[in-house]
Amino acid sequence: MLNDKVTNEQQAQSKSNRKKWMGYAWEAFKWGIRLFDLITRLIDYFEGGDL
Repeated sequence: MLNDKVTNEQQAQSKSNRKKWMGYAWEAFKWGIRLFDLITRLIDYFEGGDL
């Protein structure tokens, strides 16, 4: 009985941790795209292309 309780708590913990890490990964992904967009615009600008 005690073991069941422990495994349930561990499962809940790992589930919330996974959700948290998915949130972090999504934020990093969005920032990566934003940075990539900014860098490509800067390259276009410095190569003489108009925005």
